[in-house]
Amino acid sequence: MVCKRNSLGATVEGMTVEFRANYDRKMKIESGFTLQSSRFDESVEYIEGIEGLRAFTRTPNTYGFANLSITPNNKINANINYIYTGSMLVPHFAGAPNQLVDEIVTSEAFSEFSLKLGYTIQPKKQQSAIKLYGGVRNLFNAFQDEFDIGKIGIATSFLDQRFHEHST
Repeated sequence: MVCKRNSLGATVEGMTVEFRANYDRKMKIESGFTLQSSRFDESVEYIEGIEGLRAFTRTPNTYGFANLSITPNNKINANINYIYTGSMLVPHFAGAPNQLVDEIVTSEAFSEFSLKLGYTIQPKKQQSAIKLYGGVRNLFNAFQDEFDIGKIGIATSFLDQRFHEHST
């Protein structure tokens, strides 16, 4: 458990559990999960007229990742990557076409899957190799769908999960 006290009167504490396993250098799995709490000592008014909160906004209390790497031989490899982002408090400000009132909502948790395949070409009589890769990021097009549109809303309410990504 780690506890950090910030100078502005906030405490961030939590723990991360990680797991790694390797089978005969053919299959490797890595995963991690974080459980945390981020709170101010006193309530903060994020939006005028809405009761203040001690919790941080746009900060999930849970997030994690998993990566499965498969290398059946010297030429072929595959990576399957999973990212989990937990629910969080998200301020929405009135003024965007789809947001008529100021409010703070709890977003839903979401997950992302990615796939990357690789193939190595080893030309005869050469000491170097050519590696070809192809893949799909965010295979199921998952994202936080509670964001405001227009120039007022996008920067203030959207969390891009790539900030939490443990990439392949």
